[in-house]
Amino acid sequence: MALRMNPEEVDRLAREIASRLPSSSPADVRRAVAQSLSVLETTVLDEATLERVRLLNERMEELVWSKLPPDIRGNGISQAEQDEILGYGPAGHCV
Repeated sequence: MALRMNPEEVDRLAREIASRLPSSSPADVRRAVAQSLSVLETTVLDEATLERVRLLNERMEELVWSKLPPDIRGNGISQAEQDEILGYGPAGHCV
């Protein structure tokens, strides 16, 4: 896949990053961009992981979700129900 970049946009983004750093030296900006790449590497799922997630969802559908009553299925529990399960009172403190 060819990479097409708008140099003006890239420069604007680099300046935006630099404006938010304590120091806007080229080394600091380079480090910030490298950190962004590191975050992407840890959050983007590879094909094998995506396939495992797909298979897990299939099994959950077959073994768990299909057993739930239709009126419950697909509905999360409310914040009040979550608080009750966790033992939080109306003020948000444990009771």
